[in-house]
Amino acid sequence: MTKISKSIVSLYPAAFVVLLLLAAAASAEEVYRWPLDLPRDLSSSFGEYRPGRFHAGIDLRTGGVTGKPVYVAADGYVSRVRCSPWGYGKAVYVQFEDGNSAVYAHLEDYYDVLREYVRDNQHARRSYTVDLYPEPGRFPVYKGRQIAVSGSTGAGPPHLHYELRDSAGRPFNPKLAGAVWPDTVPPIFRSVLIAPEGNAGTVNGGFKPIILDVVRHKGGHYTTAPITASGRIGIAADVIDPGNDGIKMGVHVLRLTHENKEVFQVRHDYISYNNISNGAVAYHPFFLNEGHYLLLWRWSGNTTSLYKHSRDRGWFDVPETASELVIEAVDFSGNSVELTIPIQPESQGISATGGAGTGTVSMDCQGEYLTLTAAFSEVEGKAPELIAETGEDIQTHVFHRVTDRLWMVVFKPDVGGSYTLRVHHPRILSFEEVVHVFLRGSSGRTIGADGLQLTVKPDSPYGVMFVQLARVTVPAVASMPQWGDAWRIRPEATPVDDRVELTLPVGGENAPKARIYRKSGSGWRYVGGKKQGGYLTASVRTFGVYAVLEDTRAPVIKELSPPDDYHAKTQRPIIHAIISDVGSGISSYGITANGQWLLAAYDPDTKRLTWERDQELPSGDQKLVYRVVDNVGNETRIQRMIHIP
Repeated sequence: MTKISKSIVSLYPAAFVVLLLLAAAASAEEVYRWPLDLPRDLSSSFGEYRPGRFHAGIDLRTGGVTGKPVYVAADGYVSRVRCSPWGYGKAVYVQFEDGNSAVYAHLEDYYDVLREYVRDNQHARRSYTVDLYPEPGRFPVYKGRQIAVSGSTGAGPPHLHYELRDSAGRPFNPKLAGAVWPDTVPPIFRSVLIAPEGNAGTVNGGFKPIILDVVRHKGGHYTTAPITASGRIGIAADVIDPGNDGIKMGVHVLRLTHENKEVFQVRHDYISYNNISNGAVAYHPFFLNEGHYLLLWRWSGNTTSLYKHSRDRGWFDVPETASELVIEAVDFSGNSVELTIPIQPESQGISATGGAGTGTVSMDCQGEYLTLTAAFSEVEGKAPELIAETGEDIQTHVFHRVTDRLWMVVFKPDVGGSYTLRVHHPRILSFEEVVHVFLRGSSGRTIGADGLQLTVKPDSPYGVMFVQLARVTVPAVASMPQWGDAWRIRPEATPVDDRVELTLPVGGENAPKARIYRKSGSGWRYVGGKKQGGYLTASVRTFGVYAVLEDTRAPVIKELSPPDDYHAKTQRPIIHAIISDVGSGISSYGITANGQWLLAAYDPDTKRLTWERDQELPSGDQKLVYRVVDNVGNETRIQRMIHIP
């Protein structure tokens, strides 16, 4: 096993002694042994925000280095072991005798017997990536024994991902098993989001969610500016727990109360892998550019257990008199803080006459409804009308006055279908949009235009899903010819539960390496797709800009070591290279010596491919072959001759 090269005390001065004493005092109440003999510093908490999901464990700091001993939490056996360049990297799963289990991830190495087991399987399969399930009891482990060393494999800087699961395989808050770590700093509110429930409520006169700044007062209490509201509204908070050293983590409990009565509660105690992707609607998906707003209402289709403590959906009925809503945030160590939101009932509104200016209309998606806003250049007294037409059904919705120049209306249909939306008003420039509406639980449906097809399944929408299709022009990619048009599927922030099927046309047999890609920043992200006839079909969970591109450029292998005609001094020379691909991405890689497969690890962060040096090479001349293949079959091979003593 890898050993610590410096003493822990030298790495962590006086703080180490204090933290270790705190841990020792609390250890009597802990069900499981803490996995590291280091200060109990967390860099991520249970259930906190991850793009489209929840964090299923806690992340423990290892002092910025790898190679720290990892210890077993309780008696049991190894039930699973994984090794991959991605995700959890090297990971060990331990089944405990009490029915619970633990996951130790991003490891640098396993303990001796397990390391041999993994390497034997890697060589037998000629694959670095393995996912193994040894028979129960083959690798018994005991509380307090070392099982691995910490690392940085898979993702992120050096740290240990520690995850506890119950007998049903659900990750749970380690605090439920008595785990202790120092934290005396309460959570911090950064801002608050207030949302009307469609046309059933208003906030500051309109139907759009608003974001409120917060003010921190002496003593730590927070307030916002007063708002006016009517009907039903929902509350969400961008709140973090800084920990003792300022690291930004998630909170344990977020609770909304009115006049000392609980309205709604979110509690991070259990997560199920069956619905872990529901994290996409635990935080408001349409405001992620402004903050991570943890919702204090249940989004339609969200089945996570975070909300099992509340009977209602969380929408608050605004009273007819002035009152206050209070949000309490509690971290995993019990530190709490409160924020107060003063609410005034909405007045009758303003009245105005006039009609000399011109108006324009904009449309935005707020999640489960659309808002259309008519803005006039002068005071306007006449209300615009929204005409929603689907088949033979025509609906009319009258705009609501927000200011003397601003009008707004909500569109949230009860029936799915394709709607043509028009706005009628004598002083509004022409406005017409086609919107496809899908409701959760309704029959699946396919929509399309000029060869593009999008199939939405019954459980693809979270509640109501709006879809618009538009052909767009995108900059050409020199190394990747584009086949056909690029399409934007919007609203791009739309959360998708069950994946939708996207089909795009591609030119026959002339583009054998053409695949579907999604625009990502200034580049393109490989999606793939199954080809049938002149079409490619892929399952996607993200809207945005898609196109069919053909990757014709082979991967790159550079900075090879050792150099050609190298005379090694050992039978285990250092062999590595930098590998990359600018198109579809790396699919497979390998190094052989005179045809013998070498166990080589790939680090996606550094793009380095390195032989593990787990065996001695035979003496004499050895022809090294470095091989990299991308996701569409482009291949690069480079040979080097070395001499082994």
